[in-house]
Amino acid sequence: MGVNATDAMSPRKELRLIMSRHGFSIHRQSKHLIWRNEAGQTITTSSSPSDSNALRQIERQVRRLAVA
Repeated sequence: MGVNATDAMSPRKELRLIMSRHGFSIHRQSKHLIWRNEAGQTITTSSSPSDSNALRQIERQVRRLAVA
């Protein structure tokens, strides 16, 4: 079995990849990361996503925002 590129990636790096893929960049950060896209839409995420489920939920939130 081969190792998937995202399996070896840290959750924070994977979060940055997900957000950049959907056109979001960090607007500001403290205890949470505030992401904003060019349309002005904002998403708040944890500074340290704890598991793959958190990343899936964030990606789902981004996709739903894109549809709205």
